[in-house]
Amino acid sequence: MRTGIEQLKQEKLFHQYSFLVSGIGIAHSAFSVTKELLINHYDFLIQLGIAGSYSSKIAVGDMVWITQDCFADLGADTQNGFLTLKELNLAKESPKVKFNPDLCKNIPLPNNLKKVKAVTSDIIHNSPDRIAEITEIFQPDVESMEGASIMYACNQLKVPNIQVRAISNRVAPRDENLWNIEMALAQLDHWFYRYFENLESSAL
Repeated sequence: MRTGIEQLKQEKLFHQYSFLVSGIGIAHSAFSVTKELLINHYDFLIQLGIAGSYSSKIAVGDMVWITQDCFADLGADTQNGFLTLKELNLAKESPKVKFNPDLCKNIPLPNNLKKVKAVTSDIIHNSPDRIAEITEIFQPDVESMEGASIMYACNQLKVPNIQVRAISNRVAPRDENLWNIEMALAQLDHWFYRYFENLESSAL
């Protein structure tokens, strides 16, 4: 069976679409997406991916719309715990990346999804102490390895964008038996195909 995205590529479409696999992690995603946005003009960018959940209210297989993100590792690891840039007196506040509604005035928004806060890290966190520390400092709902970097690039270049993710696992000491990447990807694909129908009927 073809996925929704594969099916889209076979249909006659009103808008033109490009699909980019950004790569895993902050550096890969920041470079590949920024390069693409500087070479070509886009009216809208949809970031699709999977994420881990910090919340018992967000289960594996759930779909979420990330409206606020941040870089969880941007700071200093000290004997007294992790310190943010604000705590190090290197910034007035710890950098956050937020959904910008002013950029998306004519964009169909995924209002049927739960709006959540996220952290972005190059590490899949397994340490109970570090998980507790991230929870206390940032109070995130979910975690990814690319989200904030792509949102930041889009916002800086004034490209309308949203970040939507499917939950593949709980953020906890690693147990692959509790992960379900296949289901998360299937949910993501199903959601995107339905959302795409709204895009096709919109005047971007």
